[in-house]
Amino acid sequence: MVSSFEKKLNQLNDSLVEVSLSETTKDRTTSVAPSNTATGIYVTIHGHFYQPPRENPYLDAIERQPSAAPNHDWNERILHECYRPNAFARILSERGELVGIANNFEYLSFNIGPTLMSWLERHDMEVYQKIIEADRKSCQR
Repeated sequence: MVSSFEKKLNQLNDSLVEVSLSETTKDRTTSVAPSNTATGIYVTIHGHFYQPPRENPYLDAIERQPSAAPNHDWNERILHECYRPNAFARILSERGELVGIANNFEYLSFNIGPTLMSWLERHDMEVYQKIIEADRKSCQR
């Protein structure tokens, strides 16, 4: 016998989620009709992105941090492990082929500390601009 929880879970899994990829721009659009969520359950994912100041105040630079190897420091390491992969998330087919790129920041509730944003502006303008663009797009929805 199927429990009521399993029924609700199955209904939720059967809910319509539409993902369309534009052939020309590979932009990702995701929409879920509230009436199609069956159980009325919504999930919000919130990202709290923060890095403390790491600069040596006498040098006004971040010194090498061996524990962040192979990167120079932890800001750089987390950039490559978190911020950049989320700004350029790969969408793969069932066969593992790349079918598109999504900016996950467009679909997250998030906040970013000013120290981190200032660092991104200086060290990875592309990711910095993707985050600002995502914030603008999410406000328009």
